[in-house]
Amino acid sequence: LERMKPKPRPVHTVFSRMYDNGSLSCATVEAQGVQNRIRWMPPLKDQDAAALLPVFLSGITEVKEPRRFVAIRGSTDIIHHLADEGTLAEVSQDMVPPLRAALDLHEPVVGVVALHLLLEALTAQAGMAQAMQPKLKVLLPLINYFFNQEYSVNLGYNSRRIVRPRELANAVLEAFASACGRETYKKIQSIVPRFTTGTRVRG
Repeated sequence: LERMKPKPRPVHTVFSRMYDNGSLSCATVEAQGVQNRIRWMPPLKDQDAAALLPVFLSGITEVKEPRRFVAIRGSTDIIHHLADEGTLAEVSQDMVPPLRAALDLHEPVVGVVALHLLLEALTAQAGMAQAMQPKLKVLLPLINYFFNQEYSVNLGYNSRRIVRPRELANAVLEAFASACGRETYKKIQSIVPRFTTGTRVRG
């Protein structure tokens, strides 16, 4: 697919409003050697992490620092916290609207971050792909766009990884196909015809 001109990033998101009014003071940037992390006060286990996840995901379109770092790193922390508790699948469909909004910008860095976080969630807890599968159809056209892009993006921050949207998109589709079976694989191929799975798809 031809590379599309990115859409303007949203000026106001749930994350930006809550960040500006001080409602997200529970998450602050803390230096740790050459890397930074999020300091959660009180700890995530004492907060409503499930409610915070879509809020933080809505902030991955942010440009200004440190709010962009807080949104991305905060989303990662919450995903793994909920997965460790075994409750991530319960909020899986709440993740879809902010991830879809980020992918729909067709902006290379934002798109790669959204795909990376989606893949983190799909691999963090068993059953995530099945829980998110009912909403997959709204993500597939956008995943297809990034699947067909050949440029590379620096993920930045602590990872310093250079990744291609196509590779991330392929990994996301592999996770859905292998976990959800042949009917989902067929649905994926109807929207992303160039995708072929490298793993065995159950009947």
